[in-house]
Amino acid sequence: MDAIRKEEELYIKSKPLKIAKEFVPRRMKKTYSTPHSPLFSENALVPKESANSLSLLAKKQTSFINPAKPSSTIFVPSIHSLSSSVVARAPPQPRSPIAVPSYVFQIARKYQIPMKSISLAPVINTTKGVMLFDQYVQQIKTIKMEKTEKKEETKAAPQQNTKIDQKQSYIDTTVTKVIMVHNLIANEVSPYDLFKLFGSFGDVHRVKIMFNSRNTAFIQMSSITDVQNLLRHLQGVEFMGQKLALVKSRIPSINLPYHAEASEGLTQDFTFSEEHRFGDIRAKNRRYICKPSNVVHIANLPRNFSKFDCEEEFSSFSAIDNSIKVIMNKGKPGQAFVVLKDISNSLQFLIQYHHTQVERKIIRVSFTATNPEV
Repeated sequence: MDAIRKEEELYIKSKPLKIAKEFVPRRMKKTYSTPHSPLFSENALVPKESANSLSLLAKKQTSFINPAKPSSTIFVPSIHSLSSSVVARAPPQPRSPIAVPSYVFQIARKYQIPMKSISLAPVINTTKGVMLFDQYVQQIKTIKMEKTEKKEETKAAPQQNTKIDQKQSYIDTTVTKVIMVHNLIANEVSPYDLFKLFGSFGDVHRVKIMFNSRNTAFIQMSSITDVQNLLRHLQGVEFMGQKLALVKSRIPSINLPYHAEASEGLTQDFTFSEEHRFGDIRAKNRRYICKPSNVVHIANLPRNFSKFDCEEEFSSFSAIDNSIKVIMNKGKPGQAFVVLKDISNSLQFLIQYHHTQVERKIIRVSFTATNPEV
């Protein structure tokens, strides 16, 4: 009998819950809220071997059960003598609304964590992971406070009174294709002149000179790259005695007038013009775009044209610049360089002679970075 009891004790230590299910009859299995309640009465008819094993099991189970948790459901036999067949229920006890799971206490005992330090705290699942409820509420409050502060700052900031800012503030100026040009000479420059000038840095689609302020114009380019070229090469360049000021416009495009006569020719559309220099954003001649200088390059001249012929052809410009100088491009017939006094004169020379006909040939005038005199 001693050997049998030793085997039962070893088996109980390894799997106490399973032994409870094996030794307790099916009709006697009940669940109770505390381990101190008797599961069987004194008159239960159970063999002595089963009673001894159940008594050992009861002693073992008391070390695994948390008495503070009334909702734990574990089969716990009584230590009393099992003599009655009537099962007695434990008196009802008040249940706590929130109970600590039993595995928490098992882990605490394993790592020797004091039971008094264990407490329940509400948590919430967020996109950033599990967070304490109090921290989550505090984070929401701070976000709301920041939003209210931003609203107050925007209300206190001074509002812009321009019509463009009020109506078209949604336009992103980083992707606009319209440039606003200031400091032009009023009534001295036409939309076609601006098309020639700005067309040497990209394809111009539309030009509009302001009706009320003739020294300001809008230039609509074909791409954002052309807009960047204008800002890079023409910003602050002197033209007719004044420095050009270029600003990205907020309007997405230039609207054409309903009647051409109403605009007095101040708004023109060059979208499908045959005078575009490039035509494609990947055109090879875009690599020759450079800053304006006092030297311009002339191409597509008649092959038999000499230096004397060029000077005679451009003699009308000598009234503006007396120091004009023509240098023929060696080894390349039909090409020449014209050296002028300053950059302002080179801009006017390009406007006057680009895309003009010389002996049934249309010449092209452009800026160049090479110095022909060297």
